[in-house]
Amino acid sequence: VLNTDDPLVAGLGRLTRARVLSFGEAGGDVRAEEVRLLPQRGSTFRLRTPAGAAEVTLRVPGRHSVSNALAAAAVGAALGMAPEAIAGGLGDAVSLPMRLEVVRVGPVTLLSDVYNSSPQSVSVALAALDEIAGSPRIAVLGDMKELGSGAPEAHRRVGREAAGRRIDLLVAFGPLAADLAAAAREAGGPRVVHSTDLDEVVALLRRELVPGAVALIKGSRAMAMERITAALSDAAPAPIPGPGGGA
Repeated sequence: VLNTDDPLVAGLGRLTRARVLSFGEAGGDVRAEEVRLLPQRGSTFRLRTPAGAAEVTLRVPGRHSVSNALAAAAVGAALGMAPEAIAGGLGDAVSLPMRLEVVRVGPVTLLSDVYNSSPQSVSVALAALDEIAGSPRIAVLGDMKELGSGAPEAHRRVGREAAGRRIDLLVAFGPLAADLAAAAREAGGPRVVHSTDLDEVVALLRRELVPGAVALIKGSRAMAMERITAALSDAAPAPIPGPGGGA
């Protein structure tokens, strides 16, 4: 089962004598047609497989979730599942805790992606925030750990990207995030606040999260930013998945 949206992966089909089933948004044996992103969460599309087509409604946010769904659908198709059965399974899927998890707190929407963080995953999370309706739009980005000597530039790169997104307020949390905040300011982005104090960040968000607001909360595992989500929702932090819970 190969992803045709990735040229390197697609090329593996020429190197195997096994049967190949391809998937991808740009084309493939299993593909998505008429993709429509929903204003609050998820997406809809027509799933096309060699056995036919079925309508899919995903309940997980982010355009990247469509590609993930196609990978799962391709496995189902390879196992002989009917398109309708595959669509039903995809429709039942929900985000894992702390992984682009949509949390409703009254009239406010939180996008909690606090299990871990890297430049690539921040980019995906910011794109998902773009797709969720709400105003004002806030991004709370914490330190990205384990980046070695490249950490300062990685944080600056994320800051520059955040400055170009549809964000009204960028909150940079943690000592490493100072570079992120500085780069966002230099790029002429939104209002930027930097803090290393968790209580200060929570107090700021409680003031800024008016009805209709949407906020992304994202940071490395060491930052334990589920504490922010918990404080805003007055709930206990979600349990941390063990080794079997995925990365």
